[in-house]
Amino acid sequence: VGGDENGLGNAVIYSVGGNITIEGGFFYTNYSYNGKYYVLNMNNQTPGTITVKGGTFVNFNPAGGDDNVQPTNFVADGYTVISETKENGDVWYTVVEGTSVGNSDDFAAAVKNGGTVVLEEDMTLSSPIEIPEGTDVTLYLNGKTVTATGNFVTVNAGSKLTVSGGTVVSGRYVFS
Repeated sequence: VGGDENGLGNAVIYSVGGNITIEGGFFYTNYSYNGKYYVLNMNNQTPGTITVKGGTFVNFNPAGGDDNVQPTNFVADGYTVISETKENGDVWYTVVEGTSVGNSDDFAAAVKNGGTVVLEEDMTLSSPIEIPEGTDVTLYLNGKTVTATGNFVTVNAGSKLTVSGGTVVSGRYVFS
């Protein structure tokens, strides 16, 4: 989406009372307005709804909503945002189905439930996390570090673990 006649930003998707669900795609604008990239925006008088269940948004975090309208989070329940800063300084926010966790207790509980688990903070584990038999877990570290005083994780028979996007320090080993 380009700028308006004054070179200012336009919204990529703008709701004027509409009900919008986004389940995937790639969304960006090269132009900001008052320092903010309005990739998703709602009319302040007739907002409608925007619900995000997938997709990548450049320089716009859909968990932050827009500037005036409630709710301030467009991301659907059961979904979370992972971010990645690109070489040019742009930040790509990708919405994935999964659980976002910020402490070791929530991390352990989320891993046992399976699915995608996204770390929001660095953390230290005093005991290994156990993945129950037959459970698939995708762990996105989100640029964070997990430090384990012993083993990091125990993966039981029939289970699958995929780890990416950060660093695991376990005993004398470091994995990135």
